Amino acid sequence: MAREIEKKFRLSEEQVAEIESRLVRLGAVPDGSQTEENLIYSSESLQAQSSVIRIRRTESRSTLTYKRRMSSDNEMKEHIEYESEIGSPDEAGKILLEMGLRLTIVYEKRRRIWTFSGSEIVLDELPFGCFLEIEGEPDSIREAEIALDALELTYEPLTYPLLTIEFGEKKGDVIEARFR
Repeated sequence: MAREIEKKFRLSEEQVAEIESRLVRLGAVPDGSQTEENLIYSSESLQAQSSVIRIRRTESRSTLTYKRRMSSDNEMKEHIEYESEIGSPDEAGKILLEMGLRLTIVYEKRRRIWTFSGSEIVLDELPFGCFLEIEGEPDSIREAEIALDALELTYEPLTYPLLTIEFGEKKGDVIEARFR
């Protein structure tokens, strides 16, 4: 079973620059950047399990992911996550539709990735805002949070799909958040 543990914060543009500057000063290792298109597929049974199926496309690869939200008593989100690289995201999407899933959400994201103190730190820009995510084990997340002075930042409890539902634009049966 693969686990993903993360904590997310909403940032202003000034805070993005401050966090990036702190990452450099702390010796965090930049690990690239990417532009993503995320397609979320769902069904009633997946929703009942707090689960989604996602196809993510970047410039260099595409992945198929299953995620199920675990209950948590703190601000760290925990998911069960299985992910596999796929050769044809369009064909994979057709397979999901044939299985009775529906494409429900599409959102784009620009991501800058860093590694620091056992955690993956990402700075994400979406059409509805900027975010910091710290992913790793709980102790390494707390350590990074303290080192980055993130304790005073605004915690964001919602996932990107839920934020897309809130801030995206409905186009037919799909809610989208795309850069213009």
